[in-house]
Amino acid sequence: MVAAVAAAYGARKAARKSRKARNVAVVLVVLVVATFMVGAVVPDMIEDDPPPKPGPTVTMSLDGLDIGQLTSLAAVFDVPLKALLGAVTIARAAPSITGCATPWWLLLGVARAESGGGTHDGASIDDDWVVRPLIFGPPTPYGRALGPAQFIPSSWDLFGLDGSGDGVADPHNFLDALLAMAKHLCSSAGGGVDLSQETAARAGLIGYNHDQGYVNTVWGYAVDYRVGSTRFQPVAGDTGVGAEPAGPAGTLVSIPLCDASDCELDAAWAPKLLGVLNLCRAQGFDIYIISANRTYAEQTALYARYLAGGGLAARPGTSNHEGGQAVDLSWTGGGGIGPGDGAWECVKDNGPRFGVYQDPSITSRDSVHFSATGN
Repeated sequence: MVAAVAAAYGARKAARKSRKARNVAVVLVVLVVATFMVGAVVPDMIEDDPPPKPGPTVTMSLDGLDIGQLTSLAAVFDVPLKALLGAVTIARAAPSITGCATPWWLLLGVARAESGGGTHDGASIDDDWVVRPLIFGPPTPYGRALGPAQFIPSSWDLFGLDGSGDGVADPHNFLDALLAMAKHLCSSAGGGVDLSQETAARAGLIGYNHDQGYVNTVWGYAVDYRVGSTRFQPVAGDTGVGAEPAGPAGTLVSIPLCDASDCELDAAWAPKLLGVLNLCRAQGFDIYIISANRTYAEQTALYARYLAGGGLAARPGTSNHEGGQAVDLSWTGGGGIGPGDGAWECVKDNGPRFGVYQDPSITSRDSVHFSATGN
């Protein structure tokens, strides 16, 4: 009897083990099938979206920023105000953390190329600075790019930083992404450089994305922002802000081709200007300079005259003339220089190759003005 019961129990136990084994097998099959069905999306997002990590923290501060002016600029640039505020904030903090001066307009240019400044596919920057819906790039052999700066996971491991001050470094956080971007650009450019200079910026950008077309596009965006931010808007009663010189305080040197007294320019920029002027003069355009470096006092006098209704001048402390990196031009063939004049077209078209620019937004009122930045 006992043997019979034991045999029956053993048979039932074996049957239960068999059913259990079949159930485990079914579960495994279901998991495998599910993996193949959704694996192209879910595992990538889990694997490619690493948990936030601690990192050097920036204290978020808007102290000293002209929010009204930035709001106007954001509207002109057609970018979210928070994107501009974030870029300006990180630009102020970056040098002490990354070792490179990184201008806000370069950061914003990269962000525009990577994610429309955090607006890709309807996304926006939330109050906690996280860009939502989260932005993911397409799957690649290196992992899926993440966030508004489109870092791949391995790059984020190297450069990820906490720019928002919440104690974690998150690639989906706009401030964190921009600070990591600044670190990446600085590292790629060789460290300890000024990324407002085109050569250094391009070196940083080619390291960020190994495509020359990308570099050209981003630099174009960045220059647009830089030039746009310096467009002059007069303020009644404003008798001058800033301090001389507005531009680099380099050595001033006397220059030829000048029809003005004390015609001097910044020693680093003078050869660039003379390069394009000599090129155009070789084509038969007798171009000469009618205004070069100005002192702060001279700019103040010109600005006061402008506010009184005469001439055109930027606020003292903001003009590239003060730093010796701007000129006003004329030419004998036409008695002036502007659109349609061969001389003007020659300098405008060839100038950027030398580092000489004319801001299209001021052409209608100040076509004679060429500078190192275009403002």
